[in-house]
Amino acid sequence: MQNYSNAYLKSEFEQRKAKNQSYSLRAFANYLGVGIATLSDVINDKRGLSPKNRKKVCQRLKLSPLVTEQFLATESKDLALDKLVLEDRKFRLISDWYHYAILELSYIKDHKASVGWIAKKIGIAKTTAKDALARLVKLQLLKIENNCLIQTTPPLKTTDNIPSLAIRKRHQKLMDMAQESIDHDPIDKRYFYEITIAVDPDKIEEAEKMMVKSIRRIAKKLESGRPTEIYSLGTQLFPLNGRQERKK
Repeated sequence: MQNYSNAYLKSEFEQRKAKNQSYSLRAFANYLGVGIATLSDVINDKRGLSPKNRKKVCQRLKLSPLVTEQFLATESKDLALDKLVLEDRKFRLISDWYHYAILELSYIKDHKASVGWIAKKIGIAKTTAKDALARLVKLQLLKIENNCLIQTTPPLKTTDNIPSLAIRKRHQKLMDMAQESIDHDPIDKRYFYEITIAVDPDKIEEAEKMMVKSIRRIAKKLESGRPTEIYSLGTQLFPLNGRQERKK
C-alpha cells in the first residue's frame, strides 16, 4: 500500500522547489515543524511520520478533510496521489478568498496578468499571488494570453457539496477583513449596516432566499459601468442566543 503522506510531502516539496530553486529541504522542515533528518527519511520513503507529526503537518499545510484523513489513517484508501492533490487544490481554491478576487480582476479594464500587479491590487504577498495564479490555471479556471487574465468558466459559486471546513475558513477570513476595513478604510469607501430583530424561525429559509436575490441584484448593479476595484459584498443572519454557552 502506497504511503500517501510520504508521497504527498515529496510532491509538495518538489512543487515548492520548482518555484524557487534555492528552496531547501531544511527550509521545508522548519516550515512543517519537523526534524530535517525525519523529513529526509520520509521523502525518501525510508520511514513514515509519527502520528504526532502527521497531525502537525496537516495543520501547518491546512490540508483538506480528505487529504487529512489520508494522512492520519493507519491504512490509506485506494486513492491516487494526483486525485488527492487535485482535491486539495480545489479545497484551497474555495477556502482562500483571493482566488475569487483574482478571477474578478479579469473584468477590470487594463488589468495585468503579472504577479506584482495582482498582489498590489488585492493586497496579498507576491508569493501568494503566484501560487494562486498557478492553481487557477492548473484547474483550468483561468488562462493567460497577451498579459491578460481570461476566465475559462462562468463565475464560481459554492454548492451544498462543498466541505463545511472550507466555507468556515472563507467566512472567518472575510469577517476578519471586514474588521480591518472598519479600522482602516475611510467611511466613503465602505458601508456596514446592522439591525437586531426578533424573528420567527419558520421564516428564515424564505428570508435566506430573499437575501440571495437582493445580493445578486446589487452585485449586478455594481458590476455595470467600468469596474476598477474588487469588493466583498455579503450579508449575515445569525442567532444571538447561546453565545454565553459557546464561550464555556
